[in-house]
Amino acid sequence: MTEPKLCELASCLVDGTVFEIVKELEEIQQLNERAFLNRHEGARHRAEVDALEKTLAEDMRGTDQKIIMELDQLVFEQQTTSTGCRSLLLCD
Repeated sequence: MTEPKLCELASCLVDGTVFEIVKELEEIQQLNERAFLNRHEGARHRAEVDALEKTLAEDMRGTDQKIIMELDQLVFEQQTTSTGCRSLLLCD
């Protein structure tokens, strides 16, 4: 390296320019890392919410099917009981 270049480099080191640039680059890197981490956490959160919504939908579908089966059974029992009463009335 030539002496003028060494003097210029030494001058930059003495006045703190290089250190200031390195400090600013470090801050930029930290901001980028935080932004990537936030994006990653957001994506993970969305995936967890999607999984929970899917599980909830499946649970609700199962519950709805059970309710419908119970209602069908009640209607069947009412119709059977109702038919039995009518046949008793007809016999009198």
